[in-house]
Amino acid sequence: MNKKIIRFIKGLKPRGIAMALILVIVMSQITYAGTYTASNLEEYKECLLKGISDYEDVIRINYAGNERFSETDIGETLESLYNETYQKLSAFDQQNIYSIRMLSAKAAGREEYVLRIAQYEMEYKNSAKDLQELDTIIKGALGQITATCKNDYEEIKAIYDYVLTSYHYEKIAASDTDTANILLERNLLKGLKGSNGVICDAYAMLLSKMLTKQGFENVLVMGTTYPNGLHVWNKVKLNDNWYNIDPTWGDSSKPENKEKYFLTSDAVLLANAHTWNTGEYPSAPNTYVTPTADVEQVEAEKAETQIQGAAENIKVFVDNKEAVLNSTTGVPVLQNNRTLVPIRVISETMGYKVEWNQQEQKVTISKANRNINLIIGNVIAVVNSKDVTMDIGAQVVKNRTYVPLRFISENMGAKVDYRNIGGSQCVYITLAR
Repeated sequence: MNKKIIRFIKGLKPRGIAMALILVIVMSQITYAGTYTASNLEEYKECLLKGISDYEDVIRINYAGNERFSETDIGETLESLYNETYQKLSAFDQQNIYSIRMLSAKAAGREEYVLRIAQYEMEYKNSAKDLQELDTIIKGALGQITATCKNDYEEIKAIYDYVLTSYHYEKIAASDTDTANILLERNLLKGLKGSNGVICDAYAMLLSKMLTKQGFENVLVMGTTYPNGLHVWNKVKLNDNWYNIDPTWGDSSKPENKEKYFLTSDAVLLANAHTWNTGEYPSAPNTYVTPTADVEQVEAEKAETQIQGAAENIKVFVDNKEAVLNSTTGVPVLQNNRTLVPIRVISETMGYKVEWNQQEQKVTISKANRNINLIIGNVIAVVNSKDVTMDIGAQVVKNRTYVPLRFISENMGAKVDYRNIGGSQCVYITLAR
């Protein structure tokens, strides 16, 4: 994946009409140019936005405003206008820009300059012609793959499956200067036709384009992964909540990764070598629970939601014996709409042995033929040598380790029921016999 490159040309110093002539000579060699006229800076940004949105290779703006700039300020102003316009582009169009070169012609006064012509030479990862053909293909594909879908989840899943089926991962560029192959491995159309493999840019951009056409709000996330470096993936809004989708990592030789990186939480990605500026993107605190989950799991979700009004007042019973939950042993807490409980007191009440490794920040819970390892902050628990993903990683609250309540029912050989008795919210944990 390649960062957006901005090459800004500041070295044009001839004054007045000579400057304009130099720019005209440069531009006369360009066959495809979108020419616009603007009388103020707001119109200037509108012209630039239209030119980029139409994937013009060269965008020329004749400027009739009379703002005066110093020789230094005029370059900084052009760059600032581009950056403001960039923020108005769709996530797809932002990601589709590979590089730009900016030039300007200015009329000179004594110590100030008036902008007269600005030119942006654009290089896109996918051309207007390719994208037009791509749109035709995916329009037909969307009609087919979503025809039998019953809800939004199924539509998003169908699109995800289509991307993974259509693409295969292939790193083609030999170096950061191998521009032709850098663009080839990011070409959505050629990848879709099977001409070559693609990398994360293409996976994420195709998914974003199809989600947008189907009416789903989504963003492209720019981040890094270890040890691969720069990486792009998606976030999508489903039922008023945001979730991560990493189609590149989902298209793996490990079958479990397809589900693991679909509609997943920030915590899962953070625990699996992904990093990004979390403040720039919507938060995804939870992993999506599919509509096809078994009835007992769904009912448990509903019941858990009902008791979250006052987690500190919840009573927990193990085989009808109330667990001692207080300020000394720990009380239930809420985090990201999940009820968390102190694992030691619950585990020991259930007959498990609990050990703490301070150096590794690891909790080991064992009983008979069951062994569970939890690492603080990691959403991946190891249950009998098998990785199990929790909605929320193990947390330390007031020097005690907490885990999601549902983790007990799913991984510790017990059934969990939620009841409202006499106005009190009660959780009944029944051990398997």
